[in-house]
Amino acid sequence: MDEFVYTARHTCGSIHGDPLPIDTHTESWITATSLAHTKSVLRARGLAWRQLASELGFDADLISDPNARLPFKTLLAIYEYAADKSGDDAIGLTIGASVPIGTVGVFEYVGLSAPTLRAAFNNWVRFHSLPTNAHRLSTAEDDNFGYLCWHIPDSFGPHAGFLDWSFGLLASRIHSMFHDMPVAMISEFSHSAPGNLSEFRRVLGDNLHFNQAQDRLGVARALLDLELAELQPRVSEPNLHALMLQAALQELEKREHLSDNLLTISEHITEDLRNGDLSLEGIAAKLAMSPRTLQRVLDASGTSFRRLTEDIRLAIARRYLIETDIPLSEIAFLCGFSEQSAFSRAAKSWFGVSPKQYRQGRPSRG
Repeated sequence: MDEFVYTARHTCGSIHGDPLPIDTHTESWITATSLAHTKSVLRARGLAWRQLASELGFDADLISDPNARLPFKTLLAIYEYAADKSGDDAIGLTIGASVPIGTVGVFEYVGLSAPTLRAAFNNWVRFHSLPTNAHRLSTAEDDNFGYLCWHIPDSFGPHAGFLDWSFGLLASRIHSMFHDMPVAMISEFSHSAPGNLSEFRRVLGDNLHFNQAQDRLGVARALLDLELAELQPRVSEPNLHALMLQAALQELEKREHLSDNLLTISEHITEDLRNGDLSLEGIAAKLAMSPRTLQRVLDASGTSFRRLTEDIRLAIARRYLIETDIPLSEIAFLCGFSEQSAFSRAAKSWFGVSPKQYRQGRPSRG
């Protein structure tokens, strides 16, 4: 059996009433193609799109532009806002699972037209930079399952709603590829169990695991190399697949190549916070540049090493306090604090309350 060949670079709720942290990923974007469907679902739930856009600070008419890109942090905020206002922490999953096929364009079809699920997973990883430059996909495999893995940097802060949307989207595509055939799946989430667990079971089945080390969606290994053309010859057809791959490659070639310097720097800072050896000089060395050059890059991005580090610490704290149940001592470690007392003092300066009180104020996830 062939191995998954494409491997991405690893970094592997509620608005809570407080202002979102400063966006330290100003160059991180995602295409806005699915927002029209998101708008229709939210409107059916009684949420006004223009009010949402006004409160989160983006153009409500963006959905009418097929080429529009949205700052990734804004998209994350949309799904956190939706969960908070609707009182349904599975709303991201519901929206993702109901997105009409074709909405995400060629990125979907390089998977849907693939001859096998293994090829589909590899294509989704290979062309994931078409819909976004903000996070990574990779594949993995064990004795029982083949996995599609998400790597969303913790420095973005809370992202459970968007992650659930992504699981819902691709799980629905996988089911469509197998037509009426049952598909054994496993879903692993780093966030804690949702309150609306029944919706997760409806969309993803009963094999659900929360508070995990990784975010990944798995399908029974026996299905990875099944010839899909035998199930849906009009969709999984060699000529169509070749055309989709050609279209995806052409789109990659003509796509505007935005710099991801700040994202890369943020990922290194997050990693070194956990390792307890963060320094400007160390990050500069990893990027093969001098400390002075790194400072110039940060200056040009409107931030500084100290400010970016604090923004990332705040974002990581919010993410783990809101979305997980891991102990405060471990969150302190992830934020780069050697003492929990130091973390508690920092959290109180960020949130106005202790980390324990901040966590207690979150909506229940079950």
